Amino acid sequence: MIGSLATLNIAVVVVGAVLGSFIATLVIRWPMSAVAGRSRCDMCHLPIGTARLIPLVSYGVQQGRSSCCGQPISWLHPTSELLGLVIGALSFSLGGWEAWPAAMLGWLLLALALFDLRHMILPDWLTALLAISGLFTGLIEPQTVIDRFAGLACGYMSLATISLIYRRLRNRAGLGGGDIKLFAAIGTWLGWQALPLVLLLSGALGLLAAIIMQIAGYEVKSTTRLPLGTLMAAAAWPLYVLARAC
Repeated sequence: MIGSLATLNIAVVVVGAVLGSFIATLVIRWPMSAVAGRSRCDMCHLPIGTARLIPLVSYGVQQGRSSCCGQPISWLHPTSELLGLVIGALSFSLGGWEAWPAAMLGWLLLALALFDLRHMILPDWLTALLAISGLFTGLIEPQTVIDRFAGLACGYMSLATISLIYRRLRNRAGLGGGDIKLFAAIGTWLGWQALPLVLLLSGALGLLAAIIMQIAGYEVKSTTRLPLGTLMAAAAWPLYVLARAC
């Protein structure tokens, strides 16, 4: 029993790294398809052999450069692969059926976070998938269904109201429509009660990011855009896992 459980955990970790690799490819190639045809180099577009598709290992063996053209491999690949692996490992440390929803949430939020970080967009189809899966997962926990639907409504209405007030006061957009939809989708997973904490932690992460940017020499102004979707995703998943672990 213990051996089979360990094998399952290892398999999930490997799957997490593979999904992380796919997510990185999806984000880098956007808006082109990441699933059409053979795997190709992001820079020179030559076909990539199977040996060069092993998550993390390939990056290390190639020393961060493509073996076909010598160009640097995007940092998104090892970062996404490592985060995908960590999400799988931490999710299945919860044990039981709760591991599967935690992993699903983590991988979906990882994709959304990287999309917003690189392109400043949150694809509607991906946000919709997050919301639908959150509501569907609620069927496993009937006692949370009302909270999840309330999270959807409260998440959308709260940020939409904040966005409207900001626009009236500053005469410019402060939040994107994708941020509002993502917050609502997060509500379907965490419930309405956790939404204020998600915003608070997102704000703290944003402040930390601004400080790091200033230390690194970047000019940070009141008009500097930060990827709120990335910050909310980074806040939401740990809160979900901690709530399930306690």
